[in-house]
Amino acid sequence: MNKKYMDDTKLYIFGTPHNNFDLYQGNENEINYFQTFNNGSNENEKFTILRPTNGQVSYSYLRYNLISNSNVLGAFFGMSVVFNNGIYCTDVKSLYDLFKVVYSNILQKNVLLKLENDKTVFQVSKYEDAKDEIMRITSILEKNIRNNFVGDFKKLDPDFKQGINLNKEKQMNYKATNNAILLAMKEYPVVSVSPAYKAKVIIKNLPKETVERIQKVESTVSVIQSKDKWVIFWGVVAGFATIVLIMLFIGLWLK
Repeated sequence: MNKKYMDDTKLYIFGTPHNNFDLYQGNENEINYFQTFNNGSNENEKFTILRPTNGQVSYSYLRYNLISNSNVLGAFFGMSVVFNNGIYCTDVKSLYDLFKVVYSNILQKNVLLKLENDKTVFQVSKYEDAKDEIMRITSILEKNIRNNFVGDFKKLDPDFKQGINLNKEKQMNYKATNNAILLAMKEYPVVSVSPAYKAKVIIKNLPKETVERIQKVESTVSVIQSKDKWVIFWGVVAGFATIVLIMLFIGLWLK
């Protein structure tokens, strides 16, 4: 992977290890972003691509119906890679497979999660309690993305539609081809791939709360990213206004 692209990339571990949502070393804006996945999905496994309008593209591997550290069924675990500045991965299927392999490795280690009687159980109440394991996981993901996805990244182009289907999620079976998934990404801001979905493509309305949370994150990021641009803009406006006033003054003086 191009080093420039990797510098604009972040990895996240999140979920509900002890009933409440937890994101390892995340700020408030990032918490709002990843809480959209805490939606009680029935799928045991799914891979979701989220493409808001702020130039971010996230690929999230999600596992549901786990057991929390407090022995409550219904917990979930997620790993995500987020590309900024309009960068997206063209080899979605391989990225999905990478997350699946890493998840299996997590279960083998029995530090963060453990398989007990066919149920996956959290071994910690918060991710901060497993710092070394989190760092190990993110290191594996980063090295593999950097070394094994060379040439698999592009910039979003006009084919990726904006401002339409904002409340829609396209659900696809995991056997869908890579090209089919890429085409879906161009039409929909949310695309989910899962073994639980039938071969027939499903278009699902997103919950209102999810849509509002995504929009809130988009507006926050947009304000941060455009702050300097507005300073320049108003500086130009002020300068132009000054020139107009001077010209008016000269015109009056010449009369």
